[in-house]
Amino acid sequence: MRVGALVLAAGTGERMGSPKALLVVHDTALVENHVARFEALGCEPIVVVKRPELAAAASARRVITGMPAIVVTATTRSQAESLHTGIA
Repeated sequence: MRVGALVLAAGTGERMGSPKALLVVHDTALVENHVARFEALGCEPIVVVKRPELAAAASARRVITGMPAIVVTATTRSQAESLHTGIA
């Protein structure tokens, strides 16, 4: 049985001042940590939902590109909408 994973990385991180998905912990962005953990567990497919505004910041840090994940770029207004987008 295949089990997929969905990583919600479309939050703006307003209270933090920057997107949480790009927060670096132990030299790795949170979104990369999540994808690596799901990959290690054998999850397939792994889908990451990210905001269009993350594209420039992510590519500058080389985050998201090269990950073993399907990356969906979308502007969503809630976690529920991000879930719906990722599942679709």
